[in-house]
Amino acid sequence: MLKILFELSSEDSDVGRDVRGGCRQMLDHTLCELQVKVHTKHHSPSVDDTPPLLKSFGRSYEYFVDNFIFSDDVFLRRSLVTLLGYLAVVQQRGNSAGGSGVGTTVLKYCLKNAEDEDDLGAVFEFVRDVELAQPDLVLSATVESLKHTEGDNTTNLLRNLGKVLQYQSQPPEEQKIRVVSQFSDAVRT
Repeated sequence: MLKILFELSSEDSDVGRDVRGGCRQMLDHTLCELQVKVHTKHHSPSVDDTPPLLKSFGRSYEYFVDNFIFSDDVFLRRSLVTLLGYLAVVQQRGNSAGGSGVGTTVLKYCLKNAEDEDDLGAVFEFVRDVELAQPDLVLSATVESLKHTEGDNTTNLLRNLGKVLQYQSQPPEEQKIRVVSQFSDAVRT
């Protein structure tokens, strides 16, 4: 269901404006419902009360990251970041929504694949949403990325970390992109 909603909500889809708008509205309502379910107080830590839709998303989130995390469509990018944040929250609580460390995995992907300032903005959006649920997110993703530097993305990773450090060295009012975490501490480690 999420795949269909994302694809039909895209500004690049071949559907009419009304269909696209309806899909965006359905996706927005779905995110609202998931927010309530994810953030509702739990009665028993031994009970897995992860919403089934979020469990399904947890098994296929890589598809969404590959296709939408750097989308020029702000609505889709924001929707994906929100879903990934929900997934990270339930994983951090110990529920089984689909593997471990979604936050770290996604941040590593983003650091290695971001191509411009807009992409880095998506990275910071993601960190802002997930860091509360996974406080060691930046440290673990940066350290793992630097340990496993193989392939074509090594240059991109180092360039992106350099840009992030440059942004952080500027006073907040001069930053082009608001940096939400201290990557510099992670890089020093």
